[in-house]
This record gives sequence, structure tokens and C-alpha cells, in this order.
Amino acid sequence: MASALLEGLSGHVSAMCVLRAWEARLGDGSACDAAVVAVDRDDRGGLTWPRRPGSFVAFVLPRDTPAYCLLENGAAVDRHQSRGSIHVCDRAREWTLRPIDESVQFLAVGFEAGGMTSLCAPAGSRFVDFERDRDEMPQAASALLALARGIVALAPVTAAHVSAAMEHMLHAFLIGLASMQARFAPDGTGTSDRLAAWQVRKATALMRSRLGEKISLPEVAGSCGLSPSYFGRLFKKSTGLSTHQWIIEQRVARARVLLASTDLPIVEVAHACGFADQTHFTRVFSRRMQMSPRVWRRVASCNPAGAHVPPSGCDEPFDVPC
Repeated sequence: MASALLEGLSGHVSAMCVLRAWEARLGDGSACDAAVVAVDRDDRGGLTWPRRPGSFVAFVLPRDTPAYCLLENGAAVDRHQSRGSIHVCDRAREWTLRPIDESVQFLAVGFEAGGMTSLCAPAGSRFVDFERDRDEMPQAASALLALARGIVALAPVTAAHVSAAMEHMLHAFLIGLASMQARFAPDGTGTSDRLAAWQVRKATALMRSRLGEKISLPEVAGSCGLSPSYFGRLFKKSTGLSTHQWIIEQRVARARVLLASTDLPIVEVAHACGFADQTHFTRVFSRRMQMSPRVWRRVASCNPAGAHVPPSGCDEPFDVPC
């Protein structure tokens, strides 16, 4: 077996069929171990990965699967049936994957904490850990499951160009996984002054989805795995605006569209865009647009196309590509 991921396995190892096991070199020079494994139904404990502090393993069951159970230090922590799933497990603890009804096929990806830092941590920060598994994975998990399905499908093919493609897919998988669940912290070097592109996208998408309600800085920072103060400083360096200023600009942009394209009373537009009341909305809108919402509506009715253009510095600069 070419992958260190399968070293030290215990349990009903004879029930395991390794379709492929390999070490993958990633684009940043780091490495990860991967294996595509099938396990027969097992009445004697499943497969157990021993403790290996500083390492993680992601179990990916990319398709609708038979029932299986995941155990942490011998205690069941998750049980799934008939749907794809992703589990990220800290190998400071022992993990067991146990099929229940019939054989299960899965992709296992092993990596070191230091490798995650070099692969996808923002400059001046380090990888800390992953959030624990959640009942509802983000919508982005569907993209990771699609990548895993592609890797599993290519596993039997040993051609060099296919192996290269699989390494790129694993690279993308780990970056996507980090964007959903990894937590980072300052590394003390003081070299970072900007967020990673995926953190900007994740933070702005979250704030944009909650424009009509209150959202706290700790909540936004937590979605990127950073402390509120560190996140706030990096966000302003990355976008030129504080999170509060960014939200206000987005709310004004939404109000412009609603004023131009609907007959909603101005007080309802204010509430739909997250402003406390019409007075506050009118004051903020007038300061930014140099005219009141009522006047803007009249002007926009004569030039509908202009109503949908976001104000300068509002939207496009923050959709940063990878």
C-alpha cells in the first residue's frame, strides 16, 4: 500500500478491499495521503484508525450509501443512511467506520495540520482545527461530494495524466473543505494584512444573505475561522471598508433596486433592507446618494437601468477570484 493512511489499521481488516492507495503531491508542495476503500458488512467492529496527534482524516461517502456508523474512541457519534456524507476527524482520537447493513465504499483523505496551514491558511495565520461535524453541511458540500465521486471513479486508472488530474482534484477538495469547516488563528508573525480570497467570498456571501436582519461581527468572523478583532482588521485591509460600512453599502444598493422596481412604501423598503426605521434609512440613503429615497424613485423611473448598478466600491470589488 503506497498510502501511510492505512498503516496501523485494526478491526476486521480482512473485510477491506483497497481499490487504490497513494500519496498525492499538492500544488503548494505539501502532500496528503488518500485511499479508496470498500468494506464488507462487519459484525466484528469495522475498521479503526489509531490515534495520530497532529493529523486529520476526512471520510467521504460520496454517493447514497447503506447504513454505517462512525465511532469516536469506541462511542458512536454519527449514523447515516442513504445519502452522501463528509466527516472530518481529528486523529488525536481513535476513529472507527462500521458498515451496518452491507458493504460501503468511501474515500479517505489524510493530512497533517501543518499541511493545511501551507495549503490554504491566510498569510500570517495558521490552521487550528476543524469544526465538529454538523447535522446540516453547507450547500458547498455538494461540490465536494462531486469531486469525491470523480476521484473514486478515476481510482482504478493508473495512467500518469489521470494521477495528475486526481492530485488537482484532491487539492481542490481540501481547499473547499477548509473553506467550510477550518478554523485559523494568527501565527504571531505579523505578516498578514489581508483575508484569503475564499474568506472574503464566504464573509460577503453570509452578510449579503442577511441584509434584512442583524448579523454580528463574531458570527461573520467565526464563519472564516478567525477572531472578531483579527477578522475585522483583515477585512478592512482587503476591501477598504469595515464590515459595518460594507453592510450599509449593500443595504443602500438593495434599496435602490427596490425603489426602482417595486411600489413598496419607503418604510417597507427600509425594513426589507435592514434599517431600523424610515428616518434612519432616509438619512443614510440621502448621504450616500445625494438625494432622498423619494427623489431617487422618481429619477430611477426615468432611467430604470441605472437603478441596478451598485454604488462604486460596493459589490464587485469583493467577489475576489481564487
